[in-house]
Amino acid sequence: MKKVMYAVSGISLVLMFAFFGLTAGTGKKIFLTLGITALTVCYHFTVRLTVGNIASLFKFDYRLKWFSPLPFEESLYKKLKVHRWKEFLPTYDEEAYSLKSNSLLGIVCETCRSETVHEINILASLAAMLFAVLFGDFLVFCVTSVLGAMPDLVFVIVQRYNRPRLLSAYGRKKMMKILLAQPSDAEEIAGIYHSLIGMPGCTWDETYPTIDFVRRDIEKRSLYKVVDGDTIAACAYLGDFEEMERPECFDSSVSSLGEFSRVAVRKEYHRQGIALGLLEYLLKEAPKRGYDGIALLVGTENSSAMALYEKIGFKRCGSGNLYETDWHFYEYILKGTKQ
Repeated sequence: MKKVMYAVSGISLVLMFAFFGLTAGTGKKIFLTLGITALTVCYHFTVRLTVGNIASLFKFDYRLKWFSPLPFEESLYKKLKVHRWKEFLPTYDEEAYSLKSNSLLGIVCETCRSETVHEINILASLAAMLFAVLFGDFLVFCVTSVLGAMPDLVFVIVQRYNRPRLLSAYGRKKMMKILLAQPSDAEEIAGIYHSLIGMPGCTWDETYPTIDFVRRDIEKRSLYKVVDGDTIAACAYLGDFEEMERPECFDSSVSSLGEFSRVAVRKEYHRQGIALGLLEYLLKEAPKRGYDGIALLVGTENSSAMALYEKIGFKRCGSGNLYETDWHFYEYILKGTKQ
């Protein structure tokens, strides 16, 4: 989206000068009309890019009263059915809303930045009516200014709709606990594993991981769970490296190699940073269990998992085929952190 906006701004600027030049050379009104159109487009896109770039230099506090929900908003958004169409809107900078690159609270602050930018854009769009002083045709500039402001109003609505929900998810996440799984959790965890079969990048099937794997991991006290009230939101194995042979690509100086495996997040808890929090916790637990290195295998099609592991410091050290599946091998060195 960002690249498209820069392209439109640049092209409309060139066209504006070209059409105004043709107007001066030929005196034909059609070129004046086209020049004014290009000027209007250039103005709207350039203002939005400028405001967005300036806003990126500042920090925004979601606790400010301006960003608090108003009493009538929730009922208004229900009538507008915002939840049905908001996902179809383009995103100016997808990286800014990615949990791979930002914390949940960071995304909340980003909604404040975006809302402010779009509110300023609304004012700037309406200010374009002043072009009528130079060119006349006030009605034309009035209509185009209002139409230019409407998309920004839509984005303001979406940001104000999303923010309370993100804050609610952030509050739930803070209350979640990470514990060792118990025998009574086996069926629920096995159900989480089964529900993820067939998702993009998932290498699991009906034969793995079964409830027998879950019970064995629990018995070894190597299965951790993230608990949200009475619900298990996520789980992961931290224990001895399980594969039949240790791939040669792993650091040979690591004497006690642990492994992350069977990492799963319940579908309704996806995209809330829960897996990231769980794995960061397990990296702190690993030295307490005597490991000086952690290994893991990721299916070569599982790009989201690879991005997650690389974010917390895992390095890809090789690739190979095991169990008729292609894998990338990752490792994390914990030397000097034993306790």
